[in-house]
Amino acid sequence: MRRGDVDDDVRHHRRIPRADEIDAARFPMTICYSDDDEEIDLKSPSEIVALHAACRDRITEYDPKKRARVLTRFCGVNLAGFDLDRESKVGLGPLLEDVTPQLWELRAGTSYNVVSVKEDMLALTGPRRGLVAFDNIHFEFNLKVKGDPDDEDFSKGVIESRTLDSGPITMMLPSWLSTVELVFAPVKHPVAASLQINILNGPPYAPFVGKVSSGTRNAETHIILYDGRAMSCSGILVGDDGSIPLSRNLVVIPIPTWDDDEEFLVHVCIFDNDEDEGTHVTLQHPDEEHVCTHGSYELKVKVTWTAILTRPMGAKYNPKRNLSWTERYGSLNYSG
Repeated sequence: MRRGDVDDDVRHHRRIPRADEIDAARFPMTICYSDDDEEIDLKSPSEIVALHAACRDRITEYDPKKRARVLTRFCGVNLAGFDLDRESKVGLGPLLEDVTPQLWELRAGTSYNVVSVKEDMLALTGPRRGLVAFDNIHFEFNLKVKGDPDDEDFSKGVIESRTLDSGPITMMLPSWLSTVELVFAPVKHPVAASLQINILNGPPYAPFVGKVSSGTRNAETHIILYDGRAMSCSGILVGDDGSIPLSRNLVVIPIPTWDDDEEFLVHVCIFDNDEDEGTHVTLQHPDEEHVCTHGSYELKVKVTWTAILTRPMGAKYNPKRNLSWTERYGSLNYSG
């Protein structure tokens, strides 16, 4: 925020059109949806503007680090009828062998691997499906420090990615009591590799101590799928079926183009500590599993290859959802 800016609320709300600024002929009535995407009401343009303004007020807070009021959540579209807390039910795409030529036309051009979030290296538990980057992608943060009696805000805000350059890319979020570092890597022509690791033989009734990472040939973009030290602190042991409880299991990898010398594969690294060379497993499409030995363990690494599409498939996908967005507000300043 520049010195001399005294009315932050006005600056934050300047992109919200007044009711008399909306073309009534173009938007005579606007459809809103309930949480289950069933049409429940028709709203006039003035009601839509009022609803959006109210939603925006609720997610604007004073950040003591910036000494300004900032947007703490995604606000790139009209929020009227849009539930920010609703978790998407969209799952993985179809298996690669089931993708028809028509579906292949819907494949994503770019996706992201979220490599790490560093404020003493936070353990990530997602995402569970490939992110589609045909527009800006917004990463929301809401970290708290446990307190007595109340928790204290530690980091809160949004990082908006506008770049599709080759990675890894580092972006910072200074807010409240910390500065969080987000590292992510864009992947061109992406597919999703969902991983599972099972212990076939090894010490019984004990957690698997070590780390598992995965990615492409570029080791800088490998993501941590499992950290035995963190998992044993949480009391999570090996599953009854011998499965290692990966905190993340999905890696986005590129499909090589005709002029690319890269191979269509995913690397999995299993190691006991940061200095250990570890055990390296390479699965190349259409391979689905590989058995390896790591120390006293015999492990089976399985992978499921699925497509990443630009829109979800299935009867419940409703393209009319966009009708509840009266205006795309473009790039917003989340930083105060």
